[in-house]
Amino acid sequence: MLTIHKSLCSLDQNRLITEASTANLNPGEWPDFISVVDDAGVGYLFGAPRYVRPGGELQAVIYTSRQGHELHVLND
Repeated sequence: MLTIHKSLCSLDQNRLITEASTANLNPGEWPDFISVVDDAGVGYLFGAPRYVRPGGELQAVIYTSRQGHELHVLND
């Protein structure tokens, strides 16, 4: 599991967005779970990764929390 601070994400239409390099992911590294926390260590756990591959190339991985929030990690 990877834990990142919410300051590494932007908010767009009720979803969090970050880039793989910003989250310190190595090329090809896609964890099963990512936790996004604030300064107090409170946040959401995202899992169930869905791989977005239009045209065959990996564009992003979308993680979902139990509360229905989404975290989009862009493959940069």
